[in-house]
Amino acid sequence: MTDPAATPYTTAQDGLAVASALLPATEERVTAVHVGRQHLTVSAPPHPGGGSAGPSPLGLLAAALASDTAITLRSHLDSTYSYGGDLEVVVAVRPGWVLDVRVTYTEDLDAEQLDGAREVAGQAPLTRVLGTGVELRTTFAHSSALTR
Repeated sequence: MTDPAATPYTTAQDGLAVASALLPATEERVTAVHVGRQHLTVSAPPHPGGGSAGPSPLGLLAAALASDTAITLRSHLDSTYSYGGDLEVVVAVRPGWVLDVRVTYTEDLDAEQLDGAREVAGQAPLTRVLGTGVELRTTFAHSSALTR
């Protein structure tokens, strides 16, 4: 088995997704994040009265869960019921690490369709990962320079 600390995390070759965050010595609270070929800026929550260079890590977690739930529901509703309405998923991160998820839909669903949608929402990939307890394996590696 390969040592995870020695494996470069540049592609999703052995996993479902890979993201990296670079925090240069010149920055205090802003990271350059790469997810596949996409680039974005993530920053710590702003100080009172301060600005923000990008979403916070918790904001991204909420956004990822909201997007994943919406995409999963859309796929299910379109393929099963020919659903034509809009969907909005809002995720709030609450104290105690509670994630509240609210799904709003614009086209009527009967009781059976709504039950199916609730079941499918509970099976969205991130919902499954977050709901089962996640094993986090953190490794550290030294490098003389970091580039991106």
